[in-house]
Amino acid sequence: ANQESKPSWLTKPGFLDFASLCAFPLRKLPKLCATLHEQQLPLGHPAVHTLICQCLFQLGKICIDSSSGGSSDRVYLEQRTEWEEPGGVLQALSYELGRLGEQLEETPR
Repeated sequence: ANQESKPSWLTKPGFLDFASLCAFPLRKLPKLCATLHEQQLPLGHPAVHTLICQCLFQLGKICIDSSSGGSSDRVYLEQRTEWEEPGGVLQALSYELGRLGEQLEETPR
């Protein structure tokens, strides 16, 4: 990423996270998990919102199976079965999105 082209609304770590989500298609899901965990991006900014939507769109349909009978729902990608392993990327994404949802739920509107 060319740091001289960093927009003023992004920090340096946020800019690097933003740029890395644009590149490396096979690393998008792990990078998205790390980016959400590090909380470096301003999630309220329209460009960040668009980038995350594009990233999730490229991954395909995320499905949730709550009929597994376990203590947690099974999260999987409809078209990418190689990411379903226990402790894998989809579980990390599910955790980070859940954690973010809890934080946003406590925020006044």
